[in-house]
Amino acid sequence: YNADETQIIFRALGMGAGDLNPHFFHWPASPLMYAAFALFGAYYVAGTALGAFHSVQDFAQHVVADPSALVILARGLVAMVGTASVYLNYWIARRFFGSHGIGLAAALFLALAPLHVAWSKSALADVPMVLGAQLFLLACHLTWERGQLRYYLLAGVFLGLATSLKYSGAIASPALLAAHWARSKGKFPWRSLLHPWIGLAAIAAVLAFVVATPFSALSFPEFKRDLSYITSYVYTGQPWATPPLPPGLYVVMSALPQALGAALTIVSLAGVAYALYRRTPADIILLGGLLSIYLTIALARTLFLQYALPLLPFLTLLAARAAV
Repeated sequence: YNADETQIIFRALGMGAGDLNPHFFHWPASPLMYAAFALFGAYYVAGTALGAFHSVQDFAQHVVADPSALVILARGLVAMVGTASVYLNYWIARRFFGSHGIGLAAALFLALAPLHVAWSKSALADVPMVLGAQLFLLACHLTWERGQLRYYLLAGVFLGLATSLKYSGAIASPALLAAHWARSKGKFPWRSLLHPWIGLAAIAAVLAFVVATPFSALSFPEFKRDLSYITSYVYTGQPWATPPLPPGLYVVMSALPQALGAALTIVSLAGVAYALYRRTPADIILLGGLLSIYLTIALARTLFLQYALPLLPFLTLLAARAAV
């Protein structure tokens, strides 16, 4: 078991007592907790109908004695999200690069990425956050392609959803600025990034975050306490999670080979170099998000391998285009 899985499973189970406040905002992962709560409720209803449980107390005794059914349900939910993420990688690549072959390669690369596979087996919010970031990326492309307010707002909503799963979802936000800049063909001054539609997208992101994590507002002191704690945890450094190399170098030399495998890391870096050479609107959007995520990780003093997960959609898309 991953020790952090208990934060999802037992806090979701605890909501059955009537308190929907998870009292936990370190990640914050609230949408996954609420989804797990709904799944556990369905399990209880089905078990009662089939005669496996005779009361709430009976159900509680069963799951305390053997919580494996809840673990399987929660892990299965995340595994389905991880599978959907692979499928979505295909559609993003096809939309960005207009190629069925690149789409298949992008899906294959994410399906084979060891880090994505490993974390798709755990009842944690990291892989659902990746799916939220992918939806945000797709909305960024629609923003560049069509330039309508609805797509700016849609990008904001998906960004807020990704952030409500893991705070690291927010660091892909420069992809929207890159899409806005690419739509203007890179000819406007930087102050034009203060376009009101960008502001509306930011408001949509905040509102989506609050809707998905309602107790961030309803129990603000708890939210503020946990957010302050996790920020300090990541940026002050922890002896057991301090990389042996400077974080920026460690990501390239160690984290990515573990996350993608050595061969796919090389193809991904070639994809980044090719994108820097081509600089098409799709490249600009992907590079904008990728650079922001990389720099955020490079500035952290505490570094776990799963911090590389937000990089994977961007790198596998660029790797697929370079390979094809």
